[in-house]
Amino acid sequence: MTFEEIQYVSQVVAVLGILGSLVFVGLQIRQNTAIARAQVHQQLSDTFTVYLETLSNHSRVVFGGTSGSRTLEDLSDEELLQFSFLMAGLFKIWENAYYQYKSGFLTEHHWESNSKWMLTWFHMPGVQIWWRVRKDLFAGEFQDFLETSRRPQSGRPLPEILRDAAKAASTSSE
Repeated sequence: MTFEEIQYVSQVVAVLGILGSLVFVGLQIRQNTAIARAQVHQQLSDTFTVYLETLSNHSRVVFGGTSGSRTLEDLSDEELLQFSFLMAGLFKIWENAYYQYKSGFLTEHHWESNSKWMLTWFHMPGVQIWWRVRKDLFAGEFQDFLETSRRPQSGRPLPEILRDAAKAASTSSE
């Protein structure tokens, strides 16, 4: 084998080595992206689960605050502060989800389920009153997203939905 042939073979081997390395790096990046997405989803799920426990411990405040201005007026000063803190925490979770989605770390499927719930809450009368006063706590892009959104068709209060479902179930079992 001549020196030129040895150089040619070594260059081919080097190129194959580089291509193999690039394939390996590509697979690693793909795997790391999948892991990052799973971690974001898990973190949001865990945060939201803990937050729902907090909301359930303040049901009078949450129900009064989301129902509308008449029941907001019925809340004490302490309950109004609780409602404001609860909404700020809830919408911070959703703002995070919005930016995780925009950054590609939250899948379309997970974003759709989060955004339906978020928009249902956002369009409740008491939350709208709170939002007008506290929207400055949130980034402009997130504000724009919420303020240009439509209320989901299923945006009725949960107690109303559950009562209707219970009535339908008892009627169908008769």
